Order: sequence, then structure tokens, then C-alpha cells
Amino acid sequence: MYRLQRLPWAAGVVALALAAGANCGDSSTGTTSDVTAAPVGSPGDADASFSVLTQRGPTDFHRLLAIDGKGFGRVRVVPFFNGGTFAAHLTVQLHEARPTTTYVFQRAPEIGRPLSFDGACQRALMISPWSAADVPVVPAFVSFPLPNPDPLITLTTDARGEAKLDFDFKLAGLPTPLDFDVMFRVLENVPDPRSILQSDCISVSAP
Repeated sequence: MYRLQRLPWAAGVVALALAAGANCGDSSTGTTSDVTAAPVGSPGDADASFSVLTQRGPTDFHRLLAIDGKGFGRVRVVPFFNGGTFAAHLTVQLHEARPTTTYVFQRAPEIGRPLSFDGACQRALMISPWSAADVPVVPAFVSFPLPNPDPLITLTTDARGEAKLDFDFKLAGLPTPLDFDVMFRVLENVPDPRSILQSDCISVSAP
């Protein structure tokens, strides 16, 4: 099951400003596992594919919109049964983003605290119960595949600013079934990113 809550973009920018110091470091200094862009169609094709964004169901794509820089994209998370621990297949697509640029893929999941399934994504905004006053203090966004020890997952745009990424993500220490909210973002893999695309708040039910 998925629910979608649109957050004001001004609030998203505030969240980014609050979270930047804690979250950009791991994305720019760790070892990365790069996925070079594959052709994903013309901009016209991308626009046509966005017609599915008004639908709701287990295969939904959700918008990624630029909050810094240019471009747009979409993201999909599809949980699947994994014997009682969390697993999901994720797809990310970027269109008309910064050309020949490496991006890191991050998430702001809400698990283990109140209001974790209300469609508001307080963690991404760094407000209660995920503010700097709430302990333990955690970063707003976490890079994939942390906390797994594998190299950071990145994707690199081609000369047109196009990129696509598909992968399975599993957390052996996270039991299911589980309901939670999450917000995704992709950002330029440098200490001071100038290209950032972010999703709305997505509510996910993992079997």
C-alpha cells in the first residue's frame, strides 16, 4: 500500500539546509559503486511516462523534482517478501539533469518513532520526533546501501542528463511486516552539491 503526501517545496528546501552538513559527507567521501546511465528514451518519452504518476498501487512511480539545479525524474519502491526481514526493489530515473554527473541516492526512512506512518515525513524536515532535540540524533537522509557495508550506490547521467538505476535493497536486521514513511533524494556526489532532486513523502507497507 502506498499513500502520497505532497510537501511544500519551501519546507523541503529548509529540510535540505538543516540536513546538508550531516548527510552530504557520507555521500561524497565513501567508496562508491557507480551505475553508468543507460539510454532511457527521449524527453518526450519521459513526459509521456509521467502520466502514470496520478495512479496509486504497488508499482507506482513518484516524482523527483529539482530543489536545486535542473532536471526531473521519478522513483519507485516495491517491497517484497524476504522471510521476515525488509527487502525492496528500487528504481530511479533522471531526465534532463546535469550532464555527465554522478549522483548519490538517499532515503529518509521513519522507523521506530511516533508518527512513522502519517504521510508527513518529519525526518526529512528534521522536525519532531526527528529534530536535533530528539535523541538519539540521526541524520535526515541516509545513503544507499548504508548501514550495509557495500560501496555507496551512485548513478551517472549521460550527455543528455539521463540516467536509470535498478537494484534490490535488503536489511537483515529490520523485521517485517512494517509500515513506514520515506522520502527519497538524489544529489550530486560532491561535498557542496548544486544539483538535488527530491521526492514527496511516500508511505510504504512491507510484507
